[in-house]
Amino acid sequence: MKYEVKYKELEAYLTSLPEKEFQNKMYNPNGIIIEAELINDIEHFKIDVSKLDPAQIVNYGMPFMVDALGNDLSVCFLSRRKYKLPTGRVVNMKLGETVVNNCRKAFGTPLNGCWVIPPQFIILK
Repeated sequence: MKYEVKYKELEAYLTSLPEKEFQNKMYNPNGIIIEAELINDIEHFKIDVSKLDPAQIVNYGMPFMVDALGNDLSVCFLSRRKYKLPTGRVVNMKLGETVVNNCRKAFGTPLNGCWVIPPQFIILK
């Protein structure tokens, strides 16, 4: 499947949210932006899928948000192939577009982790 992300609408939505709306297992388990579980991590660490919410599982080819470059929030696409980020780090995702350049300025703190993009901002091709 191919996915298209509405970057401008996503950026406007995210910058209107406070930092506490991002879900995190340790600090905020009730956030509205759901923390993502990547399928390659599930396979590698043998995580029990029955204990996970199906909405938080990101399969290969799907877009998700991650702090990829440092103090940013970028949309990336999960892949089996390894790609090199502009920082030189090699990862199993293809960098799409940076949505929030400065998380400290937008949310008051840097965000660490990866999150599922809300479904209203994804279009299936």
